[in-house]
Amino acid sequence: MARFAVSAWVLALVFSSCAPAPLPPPSGTLLFHRYSNYDAWDSHLWLAELPTAEFPRGRLAVLGSDWPVEGAMNGQISPDGTALVFMGDANGPNAQGAERDWDVFVSNWDGEKWLTPRNLTARTGSRDEDPKWAPDSQSIVYKRGGGIETMDRDGNPLAVLSPRVPEAGMPYFSTDGEAVVYAIGSGTTGAILITRDGKVTLGADLPGSDYYPITVDANSFYFTNVQPTQHDRLMVGFWDGREPQPLFFDSEYADNSDAGPALPGHSLYYVSTQTGGHGGYDLRYADLDARTTVSFDELVPGANTTLEELGPSWTPLPRFAQTPTNER
Repeated sequence: MARFAVSAWVLALVFSSCAPAPLPPPSGTLLFHRYSNYDAWDSHLWLAELPTAEFPRGRLAVLGSDWPVEGAMNGQISPDGTALVFMGDANGPNAQGAERDWDVFVSNWDGEKWLTPRNLTARTGSRDEDPKWAPDSQSIVYKRGGGIETMDRDGNPLAVLSPRVPEAGMPYFSTDGEAVVYAIGSGTTGAILITRDGKVTLGADLPGSDYYPITVDANSFYFTNVQPTQHDRLMVGFWDGREPQPLFFDSEYADNSDAGPALPGHSLYYVSTQTGGHGGYDLRYADLDARTTVSFDELVPGANTTLEELGPSWTPLPRFAQTPTNER
């Protein structure tokens, strides 16, 4: 009997007759990071170009392998496409333990490639993490020590948005740039807060721990919740404080986290430990209207490995650069 290789994306098209047919993922560039484990300090940023007519299998490349930064992760390309912000360590490969120092870096786009990054937070003398762009691409919100602050794109401080106790982190601007959603707490306890005009409101506080909020649109944001089974699930939270809702693919037996919106409210990238992957966290794409998911490997071969792929962040802009590893 002849045997045929059928992609998961084709199968999703065939077996989704009860739901809207899934649309192909939008074109653009997906930024993510990959490491063996968090404490290994071997994280690198990667760029994946979504399939095009010229490159139907997409393209994949490590970013900044020659940059003087260790452990680069949690990157995001600015909405205007002119710069990339991420966290990393400037102390170099010989630094160990307490000598490590997270800082926030920015790399500019020169029209063809990403330039050697500048350290925006060397001045602070504290752990600086979790940077995200404002909608106008003119400022950055980030975690400094245990609090939330903003700075301009040259690293000049702008505002302090939260105290350092309780510990806060993982901030993200609202679509109008007037509010910031962030997580507080750590370990087995944690909640999602929203700060706007100096007032703090509760965004989510479910049983377990809530973390990693990511704005979807003017009405909602995604976040990760640790379930009683100790597995992560992705939730939809609401800026007006309504009860959060789970996404259709969540499981009590696998971890699903790190949402990266594609078409707001309709599709997203995320990471998962579900069975059938390469091991550890793998990148996946979800069509919320058709209620289907697919491994990102089906879109860009080689994107998932036995290492941990995390922190997907999508831009519709063509910002692929560096030597690709799977060009076809």
